[in-house]
Amino acid sequence: MSPRIFADIQRRRLESPFDRLPIVANSCNYAIRLVSRDMSESGHSVELCLLTMYLFNEEIMRNYRHTRKMPMEMDISNYMQYIAFNRFDPPVKTKRLSYLKACRLHHVSLHPEGLLTKGFLWHITGTLRPTKWASCPRNSRKNHGFGLNDFQRDHISQLADVLRKSGCRMLAAEIERYLADDMIRKKPTAAKKHMDIMAESVVEAIRTGVPLQAAGTWSSGDSCGVFVGVQDSSMGMFTSWHAGIDVDGRWRESHVSLGVEVLDMETTPLLATVTWVNGLVFFKQSEQTAMMFKWPSVWTEGNKQHHTSGKLKSPELQGGAVR
Repeated sequence: MSPRIFADIQRRRLESPFDRLPIVANSCNYAIRLVSRDMSESGHSVELCLLTMYLFNEEIMRNYRHTRKMPMEMDISNYMQYIAFNRFDPPVKTKRLSYLKACRLHHVSLHPEGLLTKGFLWHITGTLRPTKWASCPRNSRKNHGFGLNDFQRDHISQLADVLRKSGCRMLAAEIERYLADDMIRKKPTAAKKHMDIMAESVVEAIRTGVPLQAAGTWSSGDSCGVFVGVQDSSMGMFTSWHAGIDVDGRWRESHVSLGVEVLDMETTPLLATVTWVNGLVFFKQSEQTAMMFKWPSVWTEGNKQHHTSGKLKSPELQGGAVR
């Protein structure tokens, strides 16, 4: 969404280039904003202001190896498309753009090594092949139309049964608690709505015979989940979910489910994006831990041939606005 918005706004004939900052922030629903007047009077580059606002607002970048150019080597709207993660596969059939607009990280800060955020890092513990399962029993009879429908509940229930027989008792128990909550909850929470969307992708995989992979986390023995598709055994899965009042006082939700390359695990896990991976996972939002996404090497090497008179100074964050 955001690169499209950046490009569309750049095509407009604005009286002041810095007017793009509030227009982009409003269109992209950014919580952290750069104050146009302050940026202009301080002699900052509008292009680097846009890039900084993009990073502060938790957008997902593509794998660091794929970024080999500096911002000043391209038009800024093209550069946004160049660095933006573009392998989304959202688990929704309708309102895809609304879903994509919330596909962002959360609780980010910028560090010399990369972009620090919070989430869970998962590893595969076993593969499940629905093509080998018996026909799905039809047992569900819900008395309300919220959440999962009976068809979806039957297939998720079958998944729990297969998991228990396979020895994945904790994951099976989590799924059963999820189904029990679905049976009685008529006003689903934001977290429940998100889980229902991901459950649909799992049900579709079961229906079409796509393999599933059970997963656990390195950081917590109480977190577990299941992802759609056969993934590279060397690849980890990074998930992040957040809902709450943002720094500008507005309610926002964000969700991420990525296949990642794990570059380092010695301290804070250092990651690089690979692909989008849908999956139903169970964890507590408060238990998400620090993860780092590596900057493009061309940004950190300090290449002396790239200079700009509009170099952006370190901004000071003040209640949702960067001055």
